[in-house]
Amino acid sequence: MLFAATAAVLALASAASAQTPLTYTKLADERKSGRMVFLPMTPEQKNTVLTNAETLLTYTWVNYESKLRNYPNRAADPFPVLKKLRANIKTITDEELQLGLTDAFVQIRDLHTRFFKTGPYRCFAATNGLSFELVEGLADIVNSPKVVVSAKSTVPALVALLGDDYAKVNIGDELVSIDGKSFAKWFEENQYISGAGANTFGGHRRAIDFIGLVPGSVNRLPSKDSLTFQFRDNTKAYGKVYTVTLPYIASRNDFCWPAMSALYNKLTNTTLPGTPNTAKFAPAKLSPEKVAFDAKFIEKNPLAIVAGDDEEKEIRASIFGEAGANPLQLNSTSASSVKWGIWDPKGRNLGVIQLIDFTPVDPNGAAAPQLPITVIRDLATHELKDTNAIVFDIRDNGGGYISMANNLPQLFRAEPFNPFGAWYLRNNVTFNLFAKGKPATDPWRIAYEQSQPGDRYTHIALFNPVATANTVGQAYVRPVAVLNNGRCYSACDMFSANIQDSATGTIFGEDGQTGAGGANILELPALITSDPADFVNMPFVNELTVQTPTGAAVYANRLSVGIRQSVRNGRNMGRLIEDLGIKADYVVRARRADIMPGAKVNSQFDRIADRLAQIGAKTGQSSLHFVAEPLTTEATAGNAGFDAEIGGFDDISLYKADGVTKISSVDVSGAANTRKKIRISTGAVRSGLGTDTVRIVGTKNGKVYLRTARTIRVVPSDADRFNLASGDFVLGDVSKSTGVYNVAGTAAADGFNRVGSIWRFGDGTSYKDDLDSSVETFFTAPVNATFRMTVDMFIDTEPGFDFVYLTTKYSDGATVDSLTHADASGKQLPGFAANNRTVAGTVTIPTRTGKFSVIVRATSDGGVVFSGVKVNALSISLAKSAAVSSSGTTLVKA
Repeated sequence: MLFAATAAVLALASAASAQTPLTYTKLADERKSGRMVFLPMTPEQKNTVLTNAETLLTYTWVNYESKLRNYPNRAADPFPVLKKLRANIKTITDEELQLGLTDAFVQIRDLHTRFFKTGPYRCFAATNGLSFELVEGLADIVNSPKVVVSAKSTVPALVALLGDDYAKVNIGDELVSIDGKSFAKWFEENQYISGAGANTFGGHRRAIDFIGLVPGSVNRLPSKDSLTFQFRDNTKAYGKVYTVTLPYIASRNDFCWPAMSALYNKLTNTTLPGTPNTAKFAPAKLSPEKVAFDAKFIEKNPLAIVAGDDEEKEIRASIFGEAGANPLQLNSTSASSVKWGIWDPKGRNLGVIQLIDFTPVDPNGAAAPQLPITVIRDLATHELKDTNAIVFDIRDNGGGYISMANNLPQLFRAEPFNPFGAWYLRNNVTFNLFAKGKPATDPWRIAYEQSQPGDRYTHIALFNPVATANTVGQAYVRPVAVLNNGRCYSACDMFSANIQDSATGTIFGEDGQTGAGGANILELPALITSDPADFVNMPFVNELTVQTPTGAAVYANRLSVGIRQSVRNGRNMGRLIEDLGIKADYVVRARRADIMPGAKVNSQFDRIADRLAQIGAKTGQSSLHFVAEPLTTEATAGNAGFDAEIGGFDDISLYKADGVTKISSVDVSGAANTRKKIRISTGAVRSGLGTDTVRIVGTKNGKVYLRTARTIRVVPSDADRFNLASGDFVLGDVSKSTGVYNVAGTAAADGFNRVGSIWRFGDGTSYKDDLDSSVETFFTAPVNATFRMTVDMFIDTEPGFDFVYLTTKYSDGATVDSLTHADASGKQLPGFAANNRTVAGTVTIPTRTGKFSVIVRATSDGGVVFSGVKVNALSISLAKSAAVSSSGTTLVKA
C-alpha cells in the first residue's frame, strides 16, 4: 500500500492480494457531497509542493530527453504546465495546484515519475465494476487490439449501485466502443490523461485498466457520471452487439479517509459528511531512526518499480477479488514473490515459475531481495529438474529490486552473466545525491567524477558488480524463456532485457513490447535523507502517515522519480529501456478461452512449450541433463566427491577454482542418449580445513552448455576434532580442528585472517563489500554436559546491515545463537551489528550432541565504511557441574 520510502521495508512486504476496505457511492453523488476536496495549504506550503516537483523534474528526472524523442509535438513535456503553475503560484487554489501537478506528471507516461496528490480527493477511486483484458484477434494488435471483459465485481454494495445494465455484461464479451469510439480511437485521444504506460503496448494495458478503475491518488477522477459501452456478446447471443450505460461508482479508501477528513476538520473547522470520530484515528509514528534505516536500505537495494503499484493492486483486489481459476495450480515457496508448477498436457512438461513481483519477503515478513535466487535454484535442481524447459511468467509484474533481476540469469547460462548499467543526470543536485560524502570506491561517485563538467549524463555504473551476479552459478541446462506483457515494468523490464541481451533465453510476450520502464526509482523521503539541501518534506507528512495491515501508508503529497536510466548491453548494446521496452521474440496473446472462469486450457503455455521444444531440438539442449546436489559438499580428508545425474553431454571435465587447471574428465560413456547416475571424484582439493571450489564444464558437439561450480568444505575427522573432555580450548591459529570457511566470491585475503594474536575481519581500517567469512572450530564432548564460552571481541560493522554471528552448531543441525538483534517487530534474529563496540562475556551452552562446532561469522553487503571485527579472545571449557549458568546462551541480545 505504501508509496513512500520511509517505510519501504514494511511496504514491500505487503502482499498484492491484500484488500483495502472501501465504501461505495455513485460518483455523481460523491461530487455533490462536498467530500472530494483538497486540504487547504498556506502560500508557503503550496510553494514547497511546487518547488519539490520542479527540482525533481528539472534536475533528477533522467527520462526527459527520451520523452521528447519518442512522443511527437512535445506531448509528454511537463514543463509548460509547471511554468504556468509557477507563474500563478501566488493566486492559485489548492485544487488548481493539485490537479495541475497531476496533469503534468500523468502526461509524461512515466510510471516511475509520479505525483501523488493530497486529499480528501485522493482517497477516492472511480470504477464501473468491469475489468478488461487484451486477447488474440487481428494480426495488427497495435491498431486493432481486441479487448474483452475479463472480470466483473461481485461486491454487493457496488453491484447494487451499477443498475440493471450491469447484469447484461458477460465475462468474455468483446468491447466494440466506448462512448461511440473504438478502443484504439479512445486510447489515441486519452493516452496523455489516462496514466498510460510508456509505449503503445504498455499504454494499451494501462488504458484497459483505466477504463474500469481510475485511482484518484495519481489521476483526475472522471468528469463524466457514466460511460456508454457497446459489447459483442460472446456467451448467450453470440455475435449480437448490445449497448449498456454504466455509472461511475466512487470507492472511498477507508484507511485514507479518516486521516484526511480529520485533518481537514482541524484545518478548516469544517466537518465533511461522514467524517469518523477523530478519537478513533491516530497517525502512525515513524521514528527518525526508522526513516534513516529505510532510506539506507533502499540505497543499498535499489528499486525499479511502478510507484504506488501496491496500493492500486490492493484497491483492485478489493473490487474484483482474486484472479479467476487457473488450470495450472501453482505452489507457493518461502519467497513471497515466487510460485511454481508444471504444465503437462500431452506430455509438454513445461516448468512454470511465476514471479509475482521483484519485492520478495521471507516467511517472517522481512524484505529478502536475494532469497528467490536460492529458492529458484532449488526448484531448478529438484522439483523442476526433469522438465523439458522452464518459462518465467512475469506478466503484470510491476518490478522491484534490481539485484534480483540481475542475479537470476546466472542460474540458466553457462557463461558468466554481465548485468547492464545506468547513468544519471550530471548537476549539483545529483552530485549531492550520489557523490557528495560517498566513499571514493562508490560506483555512482566514480561515474560522476569520470564525467566532465557540461556533460548531460554521467558515465555508466553498475547497480551490482559482475561478481555478485555470478556467485551461485548455473543450475539448469535446458531451454529457458520469459512470458511478459505490457504491464511488465521496471525490474520486470530489466529481467526480460537481461535474458534477451545475454542470449540466455527466449522472450514470449502477450504484447509486442514490455511496458518500458527503464530506470531506478527514488522517492521523496530518500531524496531528503540524501540531499536535504534541495528537497524538503511535503506538508502534513506526520499527520497523514497511517498504519495499515500491510505497512505505513503516507497520504500526504508524495513524489517519485526515475533517477538512474538503464542502458542495455550484449545484443542490444547502448539501447535504452524507457519508452522502447523489450521486444518479444514471439507474441503469444491469450485467447478468449484462456481467460474464462474455470478455464481448463492455457493455449499460451501450450504454444510456449511447443516452441521451446523446437528450439531445444535445434540447439541440442533438449537432450541435456545435469544435476549434482548439494551445492556444498563436506569432505574429511580433502578427497571429495558428489553424486550426479548426467545426460546428453560429450564431455564433462573438472577444473580447479581458477577454471583453467584441469583436474579430470568425467566418464560420460553411455550417457549420450539416456541419463546416467555417476559419482564424480574431485580428488584432494586442499591440504587443510576450509573451503575450495571445483568448476564443472560440459560440452556437446564442441559447444559449452554447462559451466557451474561446487564448493567443497573440508572438515576434520572425528579424531581431529578438539576433545573438550581432555582440556580447555583457546582459539589460536588454523589447526586440525580450526579452519576458515569463505563462501564463493569471498577471497581468502578479504575474509577472516589471523594477524598476530587476533582474528580479524577487515584490515583494521575497513572491510570489503559482499563478504561472508567464518572461523569454525570442531569439538567432541560428552552428551548432555555444558560448556562455558568466554569471548572478547570488538565489533565495528554497519548497524542493521553487516552482522557478526556467534553460533554453536550441533551435528543434528540444531543451532544456538549467542549474538542476536531485534527486527522492527521486536523479534530476535541471529547476528549482531554495532558501531565501535566491545562485546565481552561468558555464556554457558549445553552439549546437545557429542559432536558440534562453534562458528564466528561475519557478513557484509554493499557500501562499507566501518573498520570490521576483531576476535581478541575466545576460550571454551567444560563446565564442572551440569547446572547451566544464569548467564544463559546469549552473549548479546539487542
